[in-house]
Amino acid sequence: MIDQFKFRATSTRLLIVVVSAATAVSVGCTRGDMELPPSNETIVDSPHGKVHLEYDGSIGAEDVEGYYFSFIRGIEIDQQDNVVVYDGGLGNIRVYSPTGTLIRAHELPEGPGPGEFISGASGFSLSEDKRRILIYDENALRVTVLDYTSFDYINSFRLDETFYAKIDAGPDNTVMAVYTQLTLERMPLIHRFTEQGTKLAAFSGRHSRFVEFMDRELQAAYQVSFAQSDSLMFVSFSLPYDIRVYNRRYELVNRFHRRPEFFGRTVREGRWLFPSGYCTNIVVADNELVLQVVVNKREDEKWVHAFDFAGRDRGVQNMSGGEWGDSWYLDSDAVDSRGNVYGAAFRPFPRVIRFRVVSGER
Repeated sequence: MIDQFKFRATSTRLLIVVVSAATAVSVGCTRGDMELPPSNETIVDSPHGKVHLEYDGSIGAEDVEGYYFSFIRGIEIDQQDNVVVYDGGLGNIRVYSPTGTLIRAHELPEGPGPGEFISGASGFSLSEDKRRILIYDENALRVTVLDYTSFDYINSFRLDETFYAKIDAGPDNTVMAVYTQLTLERMPLIHRFTEQGTKLAAFSGRHSRFVEFMDRELQAAYQVSFAQSDSLMFVSFSLPYDIRVYNRRYELVNRFHRRPEFFGRTVREGRWLFPSGYCTNIVVADNELVLQVVVNKREDEKWVHAFDFAGRDRGVQNMSGGEWGDSWYLDSDAVDSRGNVYGAAFRPFPRVIRFRVVSGER
């Protein structure tokens, strides 16, 4: 059965906990791992009020052609609010209407040549104007640009810094490459390119306490998440719990800091010892709202923290279980014109899920 988007609300728990906040400080820091001083850990409520998320439907089915997903690697929203999904397992791109109807699909050709992909690509985005598709193939170290309407090949360029990267659309139709702290060491983590491959800037170095956490916790959660608004860029670290805020001149203008002991100490999985909590990604849901997904591995829970651009608290919500499943993520680029946010769920089967952002206390 096709589980197209059904507009409905479900009951969720909204739990407010101590969330830190930072006051805005302007500095001229653009490279390396220079940072603002740690912010005060206090509760500061936003004048914009509390928010919560409500499940609003999904696209996906276990055995229906066109609606079966293998491994969702990216979700985008085009100018008509169509949902664009890249399936890395099946190697295709599909476009669905806002109500969940399949509009068109494109199979990515395999191979080493221009416009071809050695294996399932690891990065996917639409350009800022939504007219081109940006795909990163980590096996070829190559960003490929395709026409969104025809899927025709336009050009490609290499990323030479490291094999692992995520890509996002940058301002003025540029490409943002986001690297991990583990592979780049002390080089800048965020690199900005033209769509032809000319590097324009590099900023936001590795967190100064990264090695300390690697040594002490033996943790592998080294993901760096990137999201942006019309005027600001947000860089989030999985651990420690820090978000850096940059303006369009790559100047660090704010920092939100959370205690690393937010969810306790450590939890063991087999031979690996992880911190019991870490951040996975951030989403700019509208002009004054940032969502941060946090995993509590000790309790097998996922939470969404909401705060405004000044770091002030707008709510914390337990998103474990229920209709959205127990294995999912939100995509930093997938926000439609009404402010709804999209993500991928993987259990009990892969599907695209949508949440409504609702203002007011529950």
